[in-house]
Amino acid sequence: MAEVLSFIEVKRQKDFELEKNLLKELSLREIIQSVKACLTPLFPFLHDERDIISEGCIDFAIEAYLLGGRFGIFGYYGESMQSINARSEREEEEL
Repeated sequence: MAEVLSFIEVKRQKDFELEKNLLKELSLREIIQSVKACLTPLFPFLHDERDIISEGCIDFAIEAYLLGGRFGIFGYYGESMQSINARSEREEEEL
C-alpha cells in the first residue's frame, strides 16, 4: 500500500534538499572573512567571530544567500526579474 503524504510535507522536504545543495556551494570561511572586513572599520574592538554582532551578520548572510537561491531558481526557468522580486517581496521584508 502507498504512503500518503501531505503537500506541506513534500514541499518541506524539497526545500530541505534545495537548501542542503545550496549550502554545499557556500564557504563559511569566506563569509567570516567578509564579515570581519566589513565590521573591523566600524567596531575595531571585535576580534572574535563568535561575538554576537559577528554571529548575527553571519546568520543574516547565510539566510540571504538561501533566500536568493530559493527564488533564483525561478529565473533559471525563465521568469522575469520583476516577477521574481514581486514574488519574494514578503520574504525579503521578513529578512
